[in-house]
Amino acid sequence: MKKLLSLTLCAALILSLAACGGAGPSDVAASLAKAQEAAAGLRSVQSDMDMDMSYTIITQGEALDVTTTMSMSTQSIMEPLTAYSVISMDVMGVEMDVYSYVVQQGDSYAAYASLDGAEWVAQELPEEQLAQLDTMQGAKFYLSAAEGFAYGGQEELDGQKLHRYDGELSGDILSQAVEYSGMDTLLSSYGASADTVFEGSMPMSIWLDAETFAPVRYELDMSQVVSGFLQSMFAEQGAEMEDASVLVSIRLSNFNSIDSIEAPAGIE
Repeated sequence: MKKLLSLTLCAALILSLAACGGAGPSDVAASLAKAQEAAAGLRSVQSDMDMDMSYTIITQGEALDVTTTMSMSTQSIMEPLTAYSVISMDVMGVEMDVYSYVVQQGDSYAAYASLDGAEWVAQELPEEQLAQLDTMQGAKFYLSAAEGFAYGGQEELDGQKLHRYDGELSGDILSQAVEYSGMDTLLSSYGASADTVFEGSMPMSIWLDAETFAPVRYELDMSQVVSGFLQSMFAEQGAEMEDASVLVSIRLSNFNSIDSIEAPAGIE
């Protein structure tokens, strides 16, 4: 009887260890499923996006180096959706800030924009911009799109232990990836629209919290995808473009710690 009990306990231990191993961080599908569960349970979050874009335009033998940086910091409460964001841009040394505030009112949304954070103007809110403000919707998209990703090991960033996963996005989901990254706000000034088709490959890395598996960071190399769009645009104007680099970093923090977002002064 003792021998049988010992064998039973050993078998149970082996099975439990096997189960733990299968659900470990190297099990990419299981880890991303945990991340989606963690994202679905979030009530509020802060998102910080940084983008660096550079390329060279060549016209009639003359070259012009163009650099653009954009950062977007957004605080969001999921239900009812309330979001406050600040977008800061620097295009060849010309700086500009754009503030926005969105609040859900029943089945509709009230949206406001400002260039100084003091004077606000009501505005129409395109559906694609609403998707950017719904931070968790973007997080869920990237996690669901990360098919075929590989485990890159454990890292420590800003004192936080994280699991890294690497892969690339391609095909029909590229337009959505551009939209959720916030890059479509910038590319619209180049003529991109909701109907723009992006092609190529977009390498991406995802970092998940080592304990909770909550998604905390994304990095996307959009160089090839954006380059293809810009090259076609400049070609129509008789110019060439080369050495394009477009890197986007998205960081999520303050999970469930944002209790309220007050309407900025100046909004009635």
